[in-house]
Amino acid sequence: QAYYDDFFSSYGQDFVDASASPLLTENNVGTPGKPQRDATPQRRAYEYMATRGDFLDVTSGTVTMDVERLLQIYALKVFYFTFEWAVEGDDECAWPGVTCRGLGVHADGAEVDEDDLRVVGLSVRGDVSSADRRGVDLVGALPLELAFLINLEQIDLSHNRLDGE
Repeated sequence: QAYYDDFFSSYGQDFVDASASPLLTENNVGTPGKPQRDATPQRRAYEYMATRGDFLDVTSGTVTMDVERLLQIYALKVFYFTFEWAVEGDDECAWPGVTCRGLGVHADGAEVDEDDLRVVGLSVRGDVSSADRRGVDLVGALPLELAFLINLEQIDLSHNRLDGE
């Protein structure tokens, strides 16, 4: 809870709104903060998040999941949707290529729970064939949303055909 409070006192909801909303609404017309084009990876990730049910208390309209974790899930889903790579389940730490580590410190010795897990590694090597990969390698530009993975320490996207600015 202390980290959450520090995050909001440092960055606040305005940071989240200013960071996420332009990415969601870029090149779209309609409700601010809600992507409008069905085909975009951002729209698909937004719809995925809306169906999860574990980050928003619909009665009060408040976010119940740690915002940093919410953004890492969104960023990873945009990444996977960008490259048309299907992943199963809601545990982002079990998705292919993702390495997580518990960053929470519990004075009472309690175990690290899933809200304390942060993505610290992403490895999607183009020369590795796997049954759950739909292509030989990643082709195209990396989504800007990867910037939401603020604890990322290692990324290996070698042997792919990436481009962009």
